Amino acid sequence: MYAVNEMFGYYTNGPVFPDLSIVLSTQVCPFNRSGICTKMRKSDPDTKIGTCSLVFNTCEQPLLICPDRLTEGKKIFLDCLQYVHVTGGELYLIPEVKTAVGSIDYVLAVVNGDKVQDFVAIELQTMDTVGTIWDERQNMLADYELADHVVSRGRKAGVNWKMTAKTILAQMIQKTQMFAGMNRKLVLICQTPLLDYMQENFDFSEVHQQRSTDVFNLHAYDYLSSETKMELTLARQLGADLAGVERIMGADVNSNHELEVINARILERATPEYRFNLFE
Repeated sequence: MYAVNEMFGYYTNGPVFPDLSIVLSTQVCPFNRSGICTKMRKSDPDTKIGTCSLVFNTCEQPLLICPDRLTEGKKIFLDCLQYVHVTGGELYLIPEVKTAVGSIDYVLAVVNGDKVQDFVAIELQTMDTVGTIWDERQNMLADYELADHVVSRGRKAGVNWKMTAKTILAQMIQKTQMFAGMNRKLVLICQTPLLDYMQENFDFSEVHQQRSTDVFNLHAYDYLSSETKMELTLARQLGADLAGVERIMGADVNSNHELEVINARILERATPEYRFNLFE
């Protein structure tokens, strides 16, 4: 089994390895709105990594590392229809809506003439990684004469569970506070292993089975293979009121979290090209 589980939407761990010869040159993503993969190689921005999900021995299911992969078949959006009153209006799915507390990935809105009748805000979260998957990607492709074998020298890809969880939860608190004042709902879409991690490491005591009064809603999906492809299945629907969301991180919502975020970003970009040499 390869660590790279999907490339440009093609399942690489199925019974037959897909023909990637064309897509490696076109770098087309079947899920991204622009049609081109957005996961670029840091040392060569014109080259797209194209990796949608990875296999780790420590996790029972492959982990999604690209939020665009969640949008296949509009399933996650259809599962959010329950939060809007559609009668009498037209549905719109609008990406990257800017707000005072940051952009919302998608807004599913009902518009009636020149009036917004209702909407639900939708945020997508997949896993942040550390290290590199490039060498494993290339060696997988080399097995099918699509690249040259390379000697792995860098740190292999791993999952940054803590930073992924803390970053999205801090955002959810801010955004839930805003939408609660608007009497609108917010939905976080994530994978089941991430939800499991958050429940184990944060205070989810007031996050419960979904109720119609919840301003914050969480949809967790399993991501499993069905022989020839990967499929998303809605596994759990949870919810909380504003007080319940604010309790999740407790005292951790402070400058210490922001410091961790900045430190992580610095380490991510601390590459040789940015090294500061006093004597040059």
